[in-house]
Amino acid sequence: MAFVYLTHQGAQIKRKGDALVVEADGRELADLEVHNLEAICIFGRIHITLPAIELLLQRGVETAFLTVNGRLKGQLTPARPTNVTLRIEQYRRYLDPAVRLELARTIVRGKLTNACEFVRRYKYNHPEVQVDADIAGVRDAVAAIDRTTTLESLRGVEGSGTRAYFAALAKMCRGDLTFAGRSSRPPRDPFNALLSLGYVLLVNEITHLADAVGLDPYVGFYHEIADRRASLALDLVEELRHPLIDRFCLYLNNNRMLKASDFRSDPDQPGGVLLQDDTFRRYLAEYDTWMRRSPREQRAAPREVVRRQIKGFAEWVRTNKPYEPYRFED
Repeated sequence: MAFVYLTHQGAQIKRKGDALVVEADGRELADLEVHNLEAICIFGRIHITLPAIELLLQRGVETAFLTVNGRLKGQLTPARPTNVTLRIEQYRRYLDPAVRLELARTIVRGKLTNACEFVRRYKYNHPEVQVDADIAGVRDAVAAIDRTTTLESLRGVEGSGTRAYFAALAKMCRGDLTFAGRSSRPPRDPFNALLSLGYVLLVNEITHLADAVGLDPYVGFYHEIADRRASLALDLVEELRHPLIDRFCLYLNNNRMLKASDFRSDPDQPGGVLLQDDTFRRYLAEYDTWMRRSPREQRAAPREVVRRQIKGFAEWVRTNKPYEPYRFED
């Protein structure tokens, strides 16, 4: 099943039988067979007709509406037989502080363990890169996880380990785009813009897939509940950020597929950086290929990894079988 990204400003999505057509300037840009679609992401000023919306809802295709720069505005979710008992159990577990803390520890441990493994494997291939102290910093944070007694103290440990990881990531950037540290609201350099966009796309996928299995994507265990925040999706993205999105962005940079001129200043956020329109479309195409491609024979493609982790989380909610975070293997 495909994820489709539509970016042509001023285009219109219409229904044609059991398919959708995307038109602009009097010509047809795409013909989409709806039965092959899992989700559509619509960026910016793209119009969609009511018959097209009705077809997407009938066929169970999630539709996400984002700004032209990739910020999620909202989603059109098909009516599904929601697993009410699964959500009730999710809420019950959320209301237990001990359960929240233990799961949050699992989430952070998965995130930092994958971060450490990602850097360690990079160093194996590039022994000249001096990241030993950064690896030690991440490992120290992992060792401190079980000593945390509150979510606040756990967030402090995560912050310490993440800073050490990003210090290593800065040394791993060998392409034209330098990276001096994480900045997100807004991203203040091109590499941060790549990271931020990748995280938005992945969180959007997790939100859709979590909802599809019957979970409430807005009730998380580590991230606090807030208005319009998909807290569960933010929980589940943590273990996947570094082995999926950071690796992807490093791949683009270190293979010199992008350069500084591929970015521009964000007119809506002083100091922020955005991808140029053509670069944005190239990024989406590369991202989709990355998410569908298995890194090696008999290894799951990233998008399948995401599905597997969400199903594993639902199984934890349903049966109390321990949730196992994704372990970076490639």
